[in-house]
Amino acid sequence: MANKHQTIEDHGLLLRPVVTPQHPSRFQRFLKRFTTIVVALFLLFLLLVYLAPGYDILSVLEGKSASNVVVNHKITLSDGRNVVFTSTVFAHLQQLYLDNQQHEFSACLVGKKEGDIYSIIDIILPRTYEQDVFHVRADLCPQETLIALHSHPYTHCIFSQADIAYYQAFAKINKDGLIGVMCEPDRFGFYP
Repeated sequence: MANKHQTIEDHGLLLRPVVTPQHPSRFQRFLKRFTTIVVALFLLFLLLVYLAPGYDILSVLEGKSASNVVVNHKITLSDGRNVVFTSTVFAHLQQLYLDNQQHEFSACLVGKKEGDIYSIIDIILPRTYEQDVFHVRADLCPQETLIALHSHPYTHCIFSQADIAYYQAFAKINKDGLIGVMCEPDRFGFYP
């Protein structure tokens, strides 16, 4: 008898009324399509960034946001400090950058610091021991250096761990000094 009662309950489940799903509204269909397209574009972007030959796109974009372009021989940093080059020094730096595309170079920028203004009036080129497209090893800049500068490949403006280690050594010589990276003929990044 208990078996018969069990069967009746099972049939009751099978005989319940069928509820047809409601059709989604226009807004719900739009939202679903929009979300699908956004997710697909994001996945495509990730695929291009990490699998395509331009895998370093994110580094380039980050470098652009962390660096500044020289305008009228002057760079204003995000913290309000200013680096001002004489026209001669700036022209010399641009020529050095263009002449050294196959490897990095190192330069010591000399001048005077008044408040938040670094006025650069001369360049010292330290003795260089080795250099390639992603590395330069040279003598430490002298104490009168305001900015210890080196170049990076075109559009690669992010400081490496080796660059930051150099800054820590340079800061012991000149606590007001900066390190800089030149990553385009008119684009520089500074640390700290």
